[in-house]
Parts: sequence; C-alpha cells; structure tokens
Amino acid sequence: MPVQEQPRERRTPAQGVAKTRNRAWLAVPALALAAAALWWGYSRFEEAPTYRSFSLARTAVGGLAWREGRLVIADSEDRLLLLYGVDGQRIETKESINASDLAGLAWADGSFWSTGRGRSAIFQHDHTPEHGVRRIYAAPNRLPAALAGDNENLWTADAQAAVVYRYLIGHSLSGVSLTPLNQYNLTGAPAAGLYAAEARLWVLDSHSRRLTRHSYDAGTLSAVDAVDLASRLPAGAAVKGLVAGGDFLWVLTAEPATLHRFALRGLSWQPGR
Repeated sequence: MPVQEQPRERRTPAQGVAKTRNRAWLAVPALALAAAALWWGYSRFEEAPTYRSFSLARTAVGGLAWREGRLVIADSEDRLLLLYGVDGQRIETKESINASDLAGLAWADGSFWSTGRGRSAIFQHDHTPEHGVRRIYAAPNRLPAALAGDNENLWTADAQAAVVYRYLIGHSLSGVSLTPLNQYNLTGAPAAGLYAAEARLWVLDSHSRRLTRHSYDAGTLSAVDAVDLASRLPAGAAVKGLVAGGDFLWVLTAEPATLHRFALRGLSWQPGR
C-alpha cells in the first residue's frame, strides 16, 4: 500500500516575516553578551598593572602631595613643584615654591604646607603660583618631617622619634591658625610617610616598610590593617613622600629618585597589629 505524504503546512507571508523577526530578537541578547565579553577582556588587558615604578630625572626630590586630581612632587633644589598627570608619567606643568631643603609636603585647606629638614617649624604657603611662605608655625622641641592633611587636620611625623602630631587648622578674623591637638606614639621606627583620609591615618614605617592604617580618637591610634611594601621599595632608600590619589598609592624614594605606583585594588591588606 503506497505511503501517502502528509501535506506540508503552507505559511502565509506574514507568518514567515514573524518567524524571521523572532529569530532576530533572539540574536540580540546573544550579541550583547558577546560584546560584553569582548569588552571585559579588552578592559582587563588595558587596565594598569598593580605596580609600576618611574625613574625621575630630578635628584633633589623632597615631598609628595595630591592636589585636585594631580600628583605634585617637590624639587627642593630648584624650588619647583612638578605637577604630574593622573598616571604619574608626564609633567603637565610646573610651579614655584619658596622652600629649600624641603622635608615634607601636603595639600590641606586649600594651601600647600611644608617642613624643612632640621627645622622646628611648619610652613603655610600662599595660594599664588609662586607659593611664597604666608606664615610660619613654630614647633618647639619637635622636628616635623612627613606631612598629611585631612579636612581640618594637619598631621606631621617627627624626623627622629616614633611620634606623630595632630594639629587643628582653624579660621578666624585674623586668618588661619594651627593649634596642636594630640601626640601619638607609634610602635616601631619613626614614620617615613603619612597620608590621612576618611578618619584613617596611614603610616609608613621607615625601617620595615610596613604601611599601617590607623583609626584615631582624642588620645590613641589603633591599627586597623596593614600591608608590607618592602618587596617593592629599595632597601635603604630614603622615603620622600606618601600619598593616595587617582586609585593609586604613590611612594617617592630617593637616590635614585623613583616614583612607585601601587594600584589600591591590588594591595593585600591584613588585619593590623
């Protein structure tokens, strides 16, 4: 008995167009996923490495700060501020600063602040591009070196003792004032660098190269977490500055002058002790 072929379903033109449209809509999510995968791979390839170092032509580097999206390095020999782009590789502009043998630099309360090597004083600089000294704040029996600014606070580390000092930046009709608030004793060696932000004080130990973040109150510093930078910072090289900005941690060392850039997301913080 012959097999009878079942009649094929005939599609109207409208049905054919509808099916084609359905296939097209199903392809859209697939294309979107493929594009997202390609972009993720590209961004992973293009993103900055977790650590890089840059040799600097300048030899008399003396301070490091972050001002309004730019990295600032002080050249104390030529009395210059070198303003770098966010990646730290190119000098975008230069400004003058009236400071010789500069030991520390900070940007706080809309001004640059500095310390001088062996000087028992903190210097506030003018807002002008020449950044002359506006006011000198004496610091008897102290040798302030590294500096950091955090809103209304100015922090400084003693050059010879494992001590940091906290000052209040005040305002009155007579101008800006700097009032000593607290003295904090550190565990370990004197601090080589300071950075302050979001109620945390970052302290870089000058010997171990351990960077510790502390919480603070009126009388004590409490270690929150820490990261070891000794494998990246040259042994024996003097640290000239420490600051965070633009998703990076920056450390400046001397002899030879080198800028070390750490991606903040790549730092392995461990509980403090």
